[in-house]
Amino acid sequence: HYRETMHGAAEALETRARTTFVLPIEIANWYCYAGDGERCLYWLERAYEVRDPNLPYLWYPDYDLVRNDPRFRDPLQRMKLPTRDLDRMASAMTAIMGYELEALREN
Repeated sequence: HYRETMHGAAEALETRARTTFVLPIEIANWYCYAGDGERCLYWLERAYEVRDPNLPYLWYPDYDLVRNDPRFRDPLQRMKLPTRDLDRMASAMTAIMGYELEALREN
């Protein structure tokens, strides 16, 4: 049910975006969580078009689903951001997040 719920959240934001501004990266995030790489990439391109200020954070592990797709790296290259170490950066972030989650569980 997780993926269906995430997809529903993405669709709700997509519907809302027709009448009010929604950061495209927010919609992309929900589609990525839902496992819908095509819709995620579509909204990441829209994010690039509107100069979404969150695009430099694409190295977060949230985007592992689409990280190896050339369409994922294209906006980064157009923004002149590094793409060479994305996998290593995402792995490091996953390790840090895992550590933080473990610390929260202990408290």
